[in-house]
Amino acid sequence: MVRLLSMRTAAWWSLGLLALAACGGAEPAIWTGPSPSVSESFGAAHCGWEDVRYLVVEADVFSQAGIVIHGVGSGPTQLYAKAPPGVLRSTSTSGPFVSSAALPADSIDTGFRSGDRQLWVSPTEGIEAVFVLKDEKVEKWPRFLDGCG
Repeated sequence: MVRLLSMRTAAWWSLGLLALAACGGAEPAIWTGPSPSVSESFGAAHCGWEDVRYLVVEADVFSQAGIVIHGVGSGPTQLYAKAPPGVLRSTSTSGPFVSSAALPADSIDTGFRSGDRQLWVSPTEGIEAVFVLKDEKVEKWPRFLDGCG
């Protein structure tokens, strides 16, 4: 059973990375942490999304923080987007990207780092958003719901 779940998780992780690689632009940022469960990439020029940054976050990041994932879009890999206003349709994400957000009181540091940036999650937000903290600035990255067609 564990081996089957690991293979399934690896397959979803690979699919997420392949999707980003096919649509990817510039060099991805490197995220390090408790497991290889977070990666970052730029959007594709052919989609007009070269200014969009994507975070690929595996479900284990949430489960390790005690956040239960269920329902529609609750697959083993979630995508989050940081986009300038007007680049993505409002229906492409679970909400707007917020460049100066407040870190929710129930936020949990995941232990993932990319340079001086930290990845945080919140039980209140569930899988709908993640938070990237750099110095004292907090960004709220909404979940990406769309695809490049």
